[in-house]
Amino acid sequence: MILVVAACGGGSPGTITVTSPTGLGELVPTQTIDIAWTVGGDFDPKAVEVDVLLRGTTEQRHVISPAMNESLATTTGFTWDGRVFDDPTDLALHAAAPGYYDLLVGDGGALVDAGDSHVVVVQGVSITQPAPGATLTVPGDIDFTTSTTSTLDVQLLADQTMIEDVSVPGELHSVSRTTTFDGPPLAKGTYALSAHVTDAAVGVSYDVPGGTLIVP
Repeated sequence: MILVVAACGGGSPGTITVTSPTGLGELVPTQTIDIAWTVGGDFDPKAVEVDVLLRGTTEQRHVISPAMNESLATTTGFTWDGRVFDDPTDLALHAAAPGYYDLLVGDGGALVDAGDSHVVVVQGVSITQPAPGATLTVPGDIDFTTSTTSTLDVQLLADQTMIEDVSVPGELHSVSRTTTFDGPPLAKGTYALSAHVTDAAVGVSYDVPGGTLIVP
């Protein structure tokens, strides 16, 4: 995908050709991913904009903006740590939600989608039922969504007690999953639901919060 970048000082336009990731590139929590491109003409890193768009939605977040004091962009690309910002006027960074993202690159004007050949997968698990702040009285269904191109081990925990262990394969899109939980081995009480996620291939584990389980 060739993208035109406006040149400064009246020079001829430059070009950016996104080269990596190829296909689905995965960003694992606590890790980084290299976004690579080649440039031609008059390239100005301060003019570069990069957004990510959650596939199948209108949820678009900013990664690089001309409003930054120092652009992350170089002539060969940039390294992304998974953080985004919602408003280019305050640049408050936060972690991108798990999902499959299109790369949108431009010069601060119209952004151009780098296409299906260059998609970033922000690996992760989201517990959607009960979501953080919500409760579920068992028996009931626990719902969670996975986004990954790698095999993951997902342990659902009630406090520190494992109630389900799920092996999740690499996928081409986010997948919603449901497990029915009827209470055992938990005693009567209230428990914090979470997921302990392990990507053994890269040696990374992380925890994801959920809501509250009530065992009557």
